[in-house]
Amino acid sequence: MTQEWADADIHHIQVLIDAADGWTQANVTDLPRLSKSEVVSLQVRLDGLMKELGTAITSSVRRKLQQKLSHLEPLRKSSLTKVSLKRNLGKNGKETQMAMKNLRRFLEAWKVKNHWAGTRPSSKEDETHWSTYQACVKRHGGVFKRRARRTQPKAEIHWLGDVDLSFWRGHKDKWRTGFTQKFSTIKKTIHSSGLVAFKKWVESLHDDEGMPESFRELMKANTYKLDHLFDKYMTDVGEQINLFEKDARKERGIVQRYFSSGMRPGFEAAARIRGKQIKERQSQVVQKHVEADGVQMFRNARNALETQLAKLHRGTSKEVGQLWMAPKKGCGGRIRAEMLRVLKRSSISFLMPSAGTMMTDDAKAQIRTIVIRWRTTWHAVHVRLPRFVPVEEDIDSNAEEVDSENEEGDMSTEVQVKREPDEVGSY
Repeated sequence: MTQEWADADIHHIQVLIDAADGWTQANVTDLPRLSKSEVVSLQVRLDGLMKELGTAITSSVRRKLQQKLSHLEPLRKSSLTKVSLKRNLGKNGKETQMAMKNLRRFLEAWKVKNHWAGTRPSSKEDETHWSTYQACVKRHGGVFKRRARRTQPKAEIHWLGDVDLSFWRGHKDKWRTGFTQKFSTIKKTIHSSGLVAFKKWVESLHDDEGMPESFRELMKANTYKLDHLFDKYMTDVGEQINLFEKDARKERGIVQRYFSSGMRPGFEAAARIRGKQIKERQSQVVQKHVEADGVQMFRNARNALETQLAKLHRGTSKEVGQLWMAPKKGCGGRIRAEMLRVLKRSSISFLMPSAGTMMTDDAKAQIRTIVIRWRTTWHAVHVRLPRFVPVEEDIDSNAEEVDSENEEGDMSTEVQVKREPDEVGSY
């Protein structure tokens, strides 16, 4: 996580440095000049190229992320798509059966003083006193704190906590697989897919013979700025993926309210019992309620958590989309603006800034010194860093969703030198 924060800061700095460098060169006049008709033609061509890039990034980043997140299967073999959730709403599965099996064990364990014997210093054979059992029933399974008495240590009894534990013992394998094994590869897969798409687009930009060679050469010289913008975009996408994981883990607590409401009728019915053998009769009522409604209770909790995860999934997809498409702050708009800036400076009709808006020579010199100092330092460090090398994948925006386990490409890292401008902005 610390490395990701450092990468995010560096990418942001790179974008700011590039912008500052652009300001110092705003009035450079010794560039190849394009006629008005060439500029108009290039504007149309650049619009087409940006549409192509937008389509490629949508397919390789946003849609692939949708696909990966929807196939996490965090609680059972069911994706987080609306169709799948609706189709499997009333199904139980082995996870629910395992949860019920664990809850039945706890029902028997509640009858003894310490069903955690083996991990806590107390006898497992001592029966729970009827008054203690009744106190837990009256609290509807909530926390009951028993004070220490003579040789008896203080204790805390929480039946609803045992119900929650029963649920997660039944679903832990799927959750662990979804949020540990599968989730750990998602960012690498999305990063790889996005970089491959962007690399192909940049190559098509450089090789586009429909554009004047002078403009293509100028764009090649400024490609590192587009790289920096895209690197920051991919870092922001990674932050959204991290946020999804963090929020998903927080949502685990949503199931507890269903256990509280689901067990309450059984506890209320047991609390109305009076007379002899009260503990045995109360435990029978609670057990009967669990057998009648326990499966539905676990199912409702699971469905609610899946629905919330699906909502987070859609929200993440929307936020990732805005990272590219937002009018002013989106990466797509910033890349387009940088290309138009280069095009504008190449135009014969390009107007020099007025005296009132021109930067003073002293200001330009100070900024240029900072830029050179940064690039000199960063270039010396950058060429020595191990670089993530993406593996090319087939990018198909119309591809059907498939199981994410069959989509994971091999990821590798090796030390490579990435083309970066030196202290004077050249390669």
